[in-house]
Amino acid sequence: MRREFQDHHIRRYLLGELSVAEEREIETAFFRDSRLLARVELARDDLADDYSAERLSTVDRGKFERRLLASDEGREQLAITHALRGAAAQKKNA
Repeated sequence: MRREFQDHHIRRYLLGELSVAEEREIETAFFRDSRLLARVELARDDLADDYSAERLSTVDRGKFERRLLASDEGREQLAITHALRGAAAQKKNA
């Protein structure tokens, strides 16, 4: 039976709050299901936006930094998010 992952499970996965077994379960699922992988990627983007906009709690900011900023890909994603937020702010103020 296939498990359905809710958004809060995905967010907990991204923040490193799941057990090793739960992480394996969601990773196995998203490697088999492109729709789930797309949801994980979207949630990662949303989390990066929340981090960039300082909408995360102090605890979640620390988790984000340890988990997602530990890789080159994560740092690159955050740089893109910052650039997009900056461009949007400039356009809004123009």
